Amino acid sequence: MKLNKLVLVALLALGATACDKNDENDALTAGKKSVVLKIDGITSGSRSTGAASGETDKKITLSNVAIFFAGDDNIYKVETLENTETEKWEKLIGQEGVEYHNLPKAVNAVYIVGNVKEDLTKLGSVQTLKKQILGIEGEQAMDNITLFGEDKELESVDALHSGEAHEEELTMYNAVVELTPRVARIEIGNITCTDLGSEFSKLDLKVIGLLNFYESVQLDGTNPTLLITEDNVLEPTPDAVAEEGEYIFGKDDKTWGWDEFSASLDDTTPYNPIIDEEKQIEGKFVYNFIPNDDLKVRMYFNATTATGVPHSDNTLTAKFAPQNGFQAGYIYQVDLEFTEKDLKPWDPNAQICVNVSVTVKDWEITSLDPIYE
Repeated sequence: MKLNKLVLVALLALGATACDKNDENDALTAGKKSVVLKIDGITSGSRSTGAASGETDKKITLSNVAIFFAGDDNIYKVETLENTETEKWEKLIGQEGVEYHNLPKAVNAVYIVGNVKEDLTKLGSVQTLKKQILGIEGEQAMDNITLFGEDKELESVDALHSGEAHEEELTMYNAVVELTPRVARIEIGNITCTDLGSEFSKLDLKVIGLLNFYESVQLDGTNPTLLITEDNVLEPTPDAVAEEGEYIFGKDDKTWGWDEFSASLDDTTPYNPIIDEEKQIEGKFVYNFIPNDDLKVRMYFNATTATGVPHSDNTLTAKFAPQNGFQAGYIYQVDLEFTEKDLKPWDPNAQICVNVSVTVKDWEITSLDPIYE
């Protein structure tokens, strides 16, 4: 999916009261700058089941912004704006733009965080800003995904007048900032066992979800942490007990990453979850995740043989090889079609192997003596 680009045009200018060019004073007192800020191409304005994304869902929703005016590693000023501030917000996303004045001359970069969930206005350095931790559990709602962008190379443009408020020509700079999410999204649906009935009479899907996923990442997209791997996730049997560092698939506190429910499959109708019971509207299993090329999707079944016996081949694990690997800002859509032979035990390495040898006994010949009556 082509990333949605949010273009920020910043017009930075020396004010009419700027100091002399030869002034050797500190940069903070050597003049002031003004910024006209505009953002284009946005939409004003779950759980793990939801409607599949279509062509109309490519625009990323933006509900608020925190704008950081920085010089090198120092943050000199922070401005916040909500989309509820209608007049100013419309200027921000429209042609007019919002003006910010009296910025220190030392400002040479602009950083923006979109869809802010906590107060970031007290941060003093760019490095501290970039190291803010995003928990993936809080990044599941598509209309509230944290966005981040930066421009550290402001481009000088021709001088213009800023309007009635300023009579002097202003030296201006353009800053182009691409706001992108830190997460990718996977949408899973049309679950079908195409040859059901060959060995199994019934497949009841009990749990679906992700394996090999990170739980947090820094705002700048680096240092993902707390990887939940297939090695520390247990089969959800009735007697399963998780020790420290282990999790039971479909349970515990990883509910954003997997779903526990009950649904029976057949070999003709692809299964999709119902997201609106009243209207019987189908959706997909949807999960936002921190990109990791070893991400897997697992389904756990109650599998029953033709004679009604539970079968140990009850687990389906799917891995993927997307071109260029999983990337933030992409929506990956998956139809899960499989056959009975794709089902394996929860731990394929734990299968019991029996070496069967057969000795054929020779016929024994014995003579019978008749007894006459």
